[in-house]
Amino acid sequence: MHFNTKNLTGHKFGRLTVLSQSKNIGRRVAWNCQCECGYLCVAISHLLTSGCTRSCGCLRVDVSRKRMTIHGHAKRGAVIPEHKVWTRMWNRCNDQTFSNYARYGGRGIKVCERWLSFQPFLDDMGPRPSVKHSIDRINNDGNYEPGNCRWSTQLEQMQNTSCTRVFTINGQSMSVAAWCRKYGVKYTTVLARLKRGHSMEQALEVS
Repeated sequence: MHFNTKNLTGHKFGRLTVLSQSKNIGRRVAWNCQCECGYLCVAISHLLTSGCTRSCGCLRVDVSRKRMTIHGHAKRGAVIPEHKVWTRMWNRCNDQTFSNYARYGGRGIKVCERWLSFQPFLDDMGPRPSVKHSIDRINNDGNYEPGNCRWSTQLEQMQNTSCTRVFTINGQSMSVAAWCRKYGVKYTTVLARLKRGHSMEQALEVS
C-alpha cells in the first residue's frame, strides 16, 4: 500500500489504526497506533507501509496458538509431554496473563523463530529423558533456542544455578559445594534451605 503523504493518521495497517505521530525513534518516523485487541503501541513508518508490522504483536501470538493445536503429536488422544513443555515455554514468554510471564517474557526472554513451531523444537531437543526432566536454559538470561537449552532434573537445575554463586562467611568466599564439604552438610539440604530463603549460615546449620 502506498501513500502520497507521509501523514498516516487514520490509516489502517492490518490490525493497527494510526492515531497520531509519535516521537521519532532515531531517524525513523514513528506513529502511535491502536490495535484491534485494544493495545496501544508505537510502530515505525516504513514497517507499517511495507506490511512488516500489522499488529501490536497479538497477530504473531494468534498464529503461534494455532500452531500449538495442529502438531500431530498425541498418544491415545493425549498430548505428549514434550508438547506440554513447549506450550508452557511459549506461554512464559508471550502470554502476559501467564503466572510466570514477568520472569520470562517480562524481562525480555524470547522463544527463537525456529521454535515457534513444535516439530523443530522436538527435533532439536529430542524426547524428554524422564518425567523428572524439564527444559533448562544454560544461560539464565538467554533465550529459548538451540544451544542454550537442555533437558535437566530439578536437582541439576539447582546445581547449575548455584555452581557460580559464591557466599562469604567471616571473610572467606567459597561456592555452595565447597561450604558443604567444609561443614559436612548434605548439598541438597543446603540448596533446599537457600531456596526457602535461608542465609548461607542458616543453611549450613546441622539440625
